[in-house]
Amino acid sequence: TPCGKPAAYTAEKHRSQSGRQLAKTQLALISKARLLVIDELGYVPVDEEGSRLLFQVVTNAYERQSVIYTTNIEFSGWGRVFGDPNMATAIVDRTVHHGRMIRFEGESYRRTHALMG
Repeated sequence: TPCGKPAAYTAEKHRSQSGRQLAKTQLALISKARLLVIDELGYVPVDEEGSRLLFQVVTNAYERQSVIYTTNIEFSGWGRVFGDPNMATAIVDRTVHHGRMIRFEGESYRRTHALMG
């Protein structure tokens, strides 16, 4: 099960000699998974190419694979994450069409169990 942070894929693309080859390789690997986990969506800005790659991943997965997102950002803020409100709307539409939202509320587990404090 591929699990990744969007910013990590973007950073890896920039280190690569050929961003397009990396994208093809990553997309081929990701398309074989039954479950995708996109962790910490929106914590670190994603550049335009990273947004396109993530959009392609979500579009390819739509109605074929299960996708889990972890984020603290409401759907209304996804336009800022992707830098394009239209792209964000398309991703949200695909996500909610067959999706289930699980919302956790309350104190942060890490904060309440921190050694410092």
